[in-house]
Amino acid sequence: MYQKDFYVLKESGTYSNVLEAIGLAEVIGKITKNQESVRIRDRLTHFQVIVDDAITEDMVNNTNYFDGFTFVKFKEDTPVPEGISFIDYKKEKSINKNQKKKEKEIYLKISKTADKKQKHLLFKIIEEYSPKKRSDWDILSNINKLKVSTAYEKLFNNVFKNKTIKDENIFPAFLKAVLTLYSILDDNTFETKKALKHSGGKFDEVKSLQMLNPHQVKGVNKEKATGISMGAEDVLWIREYLKIIGCFKAMFVRPIQVSNKTWDTKIYVLSPKEIDYSRLTLLHNSFKPNLRGVTSLKMDISSILLFCKTFIENIEEYKTERPFLRSYQPNHFVSGFSTAYLKKLGTSESVSNISFLQLPDFIKVKNRTDGDNWIKILEEHRKIFSRDAVKEAGQGLYILQSYRSFISSGSIDKFLESLSSYSELLIQEISKEHYYVYPFSQTLLEQFFKLTEDYYMKTLNTPLSPIFQNEGFKNIAKAIRSSTISLQYTPKNQRVYEVKYGMAQDLKRKSAYRNELVEYIMEFTAFFNAENARIKERKGDNAKTRSNIKQQDIEEFISLVDEYDASLIGKLLCAYGYALDRKEKINEKEVESLETEGQEDSEEESN
Repeated sequence: MYQKDFYVLKESGTYSNVLEAIGLAEVIGKITKNQESVRIRDRLTHFQVIVDDAITEDMVNNTNYFDGFTFVKFKEDTPVPEGISFIDYKKEKSINKNQKKKEKEIYLKISKTADKKQKHLLFKIIEEYSPKKRSDWDILSNINKLKVSTAYEKLFNNVFKNKTIKDENIFPAFLKAVLTLYSILDDNTFETKKALKHSGGKFDEVKSLQMLNPHQVKGVNKEKATGISMGAEDVLWIREYLKIIGCFKAMFVRPIQVSNKTWDTKIYVLSPKEIDYSRLTLLHNSFKPNLRGVTSLKMDISSILLFCKTFIENIEEYKTERPFLRSYQPNHFVSGFSTAYLKKLGTSESVSNISFLQLPDFIKVKNRTDGDNWIKILEEHRKIFSRDAVKEAGQGLYILQSYRSFISSGSIDKFLESLSSYSELLIQEISKEHYYVYPFSQTLLEQFFKLTEDYYMKTLNTPLSPIFQNEGFKNIAKAIRSSTISLQYTPKNQRVYEVKYGMAQDLKRKSAYRNELVEYIMEFTAFFNAENARIKERKGDNAKTRSNIKQQDIEEFISLVDEYDASLIGKLLCAYGYALDRKEKINEKEVESLETEGQEDSEEESN
């Protein structure tokens, strides 16, 4: 009888042990023949893999052989074991190349047509294109590119070729060795090797692989440093076998554009906090195909936003429209993403950065309405920050860094900083008639602060809703909107007011000090009301003009500044003043933002 709990030590501090825990959960699910009975829990120093009912000796002995992962014929002369299904790498590469070629051809047509119906038909061609590349192509291509293919073949054969010896089924011996390795909260390598030796099988050892162990590069990480050699470290092959399984269950790899001709690689792995294994794989499989992006910061942001959206869409009560029995927070199930950035160095790539992206802790779904609103908010944020206008350089870089810091930490200061900086960029782009650069929705911005009010009460010790209910704040924000973003969507020949450029920068700067902010708003009020008066005088008393900012509005606004903080109110005013619901936009030209995923497969031929 085996226990119900198994342990994977977190000795690497990277996604290496995450992959190992996920691979172990897959194997245990196959033994119990019930993946839904397996859970993974992060215990800080280790991962705990839990099964509902203890695994018995009979369960292990009666488990028939199964492939942990599919054999891949990476090269023409790779011998394929007899009687198995396999993946032909060359064939899949050709399918992928043809799909990319077709997509580029259609995207070019889409960019040249303004007909929405025609665009829809072209997008449908892409969706229905066949044969499609494999969903795990990113894993397979990088196994080849990062020189893991030889070890992949060895690890597969270690189990496949030793499943029977002299017509005796010894596959259960492999399973027992796996369970033995993770049966105690300590390194159990010695007992595991003894069990493998006793089985009678012949196993090939493998070296540490950079793709699976980003912390072990060229073998310089030794427990006791006696020198540095260029060879990779020796590792127990069972651990690498499980990590390979984990790659297909929780990893995604993306090319990262550095220049027109240079692409690096970034690896992401879902890191479970406390989740059923079946739910983890469902989320991974639902989320991964929809992920887009070509630069590191945007990919980080898009990964977090899209995963949270996918999580909400897959809440059982949300899908079935049943009453919610509890509230749900994505970060209670998945901690975030463990990542490794691989820098291209000539013909090879080497790990240059290891990091962790936390999921936001302010997203909480209590009912279907919350779910609907969060999905709209997350989708809007993803659309805005994936646009080409926000580049990873200059002002755009600062905006993206501030927003990524917010989405991972929940810092309201970082959020308002990114919003106010984005307002500056927005006004610049719209002045160039780049209407594909979206403003934030006023309605969704209000919804965001409504949904997160309890969360920010913990740090601000005061609710934010009174700010948005304050008539003075709302009227001044409306005046800012009608002097800036709303005017820019009005054709130049129809404008009767002057666009007030530079207001976003001024608001950001003046928000640092209470008196400067109040003085600036009073100056803007005087200008705004005077401009209204001039138009009325010129066009007559019956002319429709914007509503004036009243003295009461100023007084209410000042009371907010005194009650809260000038920086908070000023940046909120900037964000709210530059937000615009789509129904308010005039003659908007929509431009599709098309993204490609990067380099051709020629880079994979370095093996």
